[in-house]
Amino acid sequence: MAIIYIRSSSSACSLIKQKEEINNLLKANKILLENVIYIEEISHIFYESKFKTEILDSDICNDTIYTLSIDRISREVEIIQEVFYNLLKRNVKIFCLSSNSFFEEYHLICAKVFQSCSLMEREYLSGVTKSALNKLKDQGIKLGRAPKYDRNELFKKIVEAKNTRNLTYAQIAEIYNVDASTICRIYNQGLKNHGFSEGRKQELKELIKNDLENNLTHQQIIEKHNIPKTFLITLSKEIKLDEEVNSIPLDTKQKIASEANAGISIETLAKKYSSNQAVVKKVIKLMKGGANW
Repeated sequence: MAIIYIRSSSSACSLIKQKEEINNLLKANKILLENVIYIEEISHIFYESKFKTEILDSDICNDTIYTLSIDRISREVEIIQEVFYNLLKRNVKIFCLSSNSFFEEYHLICAKVFQSCSLMEREYLSGVTKSALNKLKDQGIKLGRAPKYDRNELFKKIVEAKNTRNLTYAQIAEIYNVDASTICRIYNQGLKNHGFSEGRKQELKELIKNDLENNLTHQQIIEKHNIPKTFLITLSKEIKLDEEVNSIPLDTKQKIASEANAGISIETLAKKYSSNQAVVKKVIKLMKGGANW
């Protein structure tokens, strides 16, 4: 099976153009694929993306993922590293059509260049935008302001948008003319205000873990505990992470924490112990906190 992943951060039109470019490159490079699955999306936040949910969190193995270039997956080097090492363990390869080659470990250097260019681009666009707005102000033109919403009302709108319309933070932010980080912050704070304290969260994790072991569907769990779908997804990921951490022997955890204190990077530790960075980070945090294993 071949998976072709297409992501645009702007519009559906860009998706169509990108798909055409990919198909042209497949023909030009004489790459014939069978049983092709296209995964297309407009997304800005990786951890809500289809790549994360339908590829990285899936059980695919021994397959190839085709994309135009590695920055279509993400422009953040840490995310690319996480993706690369995660898929490597399952013998899943990433083929970049723009360079007509498989993505290898040494290409992470190129990913760092992509990230640097991306940051420069953001700074440049920000500067140009501010300059243009200042010129309009100097001309006496009144500029519109983003509408202000009551935080509780906006939280309800976010929950509705995520649960019934399955929108990402970025898409919700665009609707209400605010930035995605604001939407994320209001949503997380809203969960706390509606009874999802850390204690309640831990209690729910245990209950949901039992529900999953009893083969309840996500919809049944949502209705049983009256929680938002996105909160269930978050807790499910945390449960999976906890299980991975708990499966690591105590002496190995102690070694990881000791080596981290000695200055060895999380990336290096994840590679050394055949784990992922999220697991290593949690092990270090728990060991520093003197957790009772």
